[in-house]
Parts: sequence; structure tokens; C-alpha cells
Amino acid sequence: MRIMPIFKDYLTKEKNITDKVLSEVLDQKTAEATEADENFGLMMQRITDQVLRGGKRARPLLVRLGYKLGGEEMTDDVVKASLFPELIHQYLLVHDDIVDQDLMRYGSDTLEVVFGRWFGEVHGVNSKLQQHYGRSMAMLVGDHLRTLGYQLLHETDFDSDAKVEALTLMESVLSDTLLGWQIQYHLNFEDIDPEQEARFMRGLELVTSRYSFEAPLMVGVILAGKANEFGEGVREYSRHVGIAFQLMDDILGVFGELDKTGKPVGNDIREGKKTLLVLKAFEKADHEDQQFLKQVLGRDISESELERVQQIITDSGSLDANRKLANQHVKSAVGALKVMRSGDAVAIKKLEELAKFMVERDY
Repeated sequence: MRIMPIFKDYLTKEKNITDKVLSEVLDQKTAEATEADENFGLMMQRITDQVLRGGKRARPLLVRLGYKLGGEEMTDDVVKASLFPELIHQYLLVHDDIVDQDLMRYGSDTLEVVFGRWFGEVHGVNSKLQQHYGRSMAMLVGDHLRTLGYQLLHETDFDSDAKVEALTLMESVLSDTLLGWQIQYHLNFEDIDPEQEARFMRGLELVTSRYSFEAPLMVGVILAGKANEFGEGVREYSRHVGIAFQLMDDILGVFGELDKTGKPVGNDIREGKKTLLVLKAFEKADHEDQQFLKQVLGRDISESELERVQQIITDSGSLDANRKLANQHVKSAVGALKVMRSGDAVAIKKLEELAKFMVERDY
């Protein structure tokens, strides 16, 4: 039975809970910023517009599932604390858009574009200065989002030691994320080679498994006081579900739809990303197709060129192989939940559904 329709409804319900509190918090921060300075308030409003415009809100959900796994009941403080990794995520997304030179986020202009356009309209500056201002402000906004995330956790009534442990964990995860980014970024500028697979997988685990899954789940478990009991299981589950998520994300990056994913299809090819999808296709393709992949990776490509890349990935068997591997990691993630059987049964069930949802989603 496909889990997607049922679990999608659950995600929507949880997202609504998150968005309600997130909107209230950002409105409050915007009011405080406006009182301090008009432009600061305008900056917060633009942050609010982008943050609330899209996003799955998976990280707040994972914090709450981690907390529930520990047998604890939901409180307002838990919901507020669950925004901590979401704002850290938004901070990294802003910087990620700059690094990847993406101009769209959640189906609309990135903050870099928004700030640059506003600066040009108000001050009539040249395009170079306009672009510099937009990028500079986006970097500062990203840093401010990180600050907001830390503030929210500090404002909760959880035990101080638990909050310090959660913050320490996040700093470790951010360090690993930077390492993973370095690996991925340098891979983008190297000639394609199947031997890059091991480095790609290492970067994937650092950036996706730890940052997207382990960190928020562990924050919830830590706040519930059950890190020693469930930490190992959470790490193993997160590793596998993170890999499954990224493999599916790479597929959607080449074969997805803009109105569902919120990002232009084919951007991974334009950025020269050496995803497993591309590496496996290159390994199995004939000489002519290998040369074509070398030519198009890392440059702006036409619709017809993208279609040929899609065909090579499909004909080489890479698409099927990546889907199969993603499903294997989902099974391993579900298996990792067995060591946490002493935890809350509802939370474990939802984590199992989440793992299965990774390979069924289309966004």
C-alpha cells in the first residue's frame, strides 16, 4: 500500500501547526525590528515572506517526533523549540542559494534578488552594485536567521543542560555540513569520474543525513532526556533515511516538475553536481554519451539537451538503480527503528511512514 496520500495529509496537518507558530514568532520579531529601525523591520518582513512562502517543515516535525519518541507529551515549549532547526535550515538555504547561484526559492525570487531589485529601484545604482548589495544583504539575513533560531531555543523553559546539549549538537552538525558542502562544491568543478562516488556519498551523509534528519530528531530526543537511550538508533535511522531522501531529491532535480519542487528542473546538471544519478549514468553510458555528459555538466543547458541527459540516465539504467538503492535504504531505516521499540509506538510508526514516504514523494 502506498503511504504517500495518508502521510501527506499528516505532513500538512503538522505543517499547519508549525506555520501558525512560526508566523506568530516572525511577526513578533518583525514588530521588534521595526521599532528599532524601519529598514531592519523591512528586512524581517522579507525574511518572513520567504520563510512562510514554502518548505515542507520536516525538521520541526522531526523534533516533535523525537520528543514524542521519548514518551513526552506535546507542549507549547516543544512546538517553539521545534522551530530552532527550521530557522537554522532557512539560514543555510539562503547561503545555499548564493553558493549555487540559484535565483528562485519556493517558486519565487530569492532574497538576494529581492534585496538587489529593491536597492536598484530606491537608489538607482548600476546592476553590479545592485547585485553586490543583494548578495551582501542575503548573507546577513542568513546569519540573522541563525541568531533567531538560537534565540527561540533559549526562550523555552527546558532544562539549561538540555538546551546546551542541543546547541552543541547543532554546532557539530553545522561543522559537518560545511565539510560536506566543501566536498560537494569541489566535486562540481572536477571532471566526471565514477570513482567520485565514495566522496559523493560521504558528502551526502554529512549534509543530508546528519543535518536534515539526525539533528532535528536528536534535538527532540535530547529535550525529552532520552539521548542515551535512543541516540544510536536515531543516528542509524537518520543515515539511511537521509540517503534515501537525497537519492530521490537528485531524481526530482532532473525529472521533477517546477510547480511541485519549487526549483527549476535540471539545475543540478547546470551546476555540475556529481550526483550518484549522474555518476552511474556516466559509468554505464557509451563513449558518445559520456562525452556529451562531460560537455553539458556545469553549464547552462537547453531544453533539448536536458531531455538528452534524461534519456541517457534512463537508458543507462541509472534511474532504476538509484530508485532501487533508495528503497534499500528505506528498508534499512525501518530496520533501525527496531532498536528503539521501547519508545512511543505512535512516534515509531510515523518515523516508519516518513522513511517510506521518501521514495514515493514527487516534491
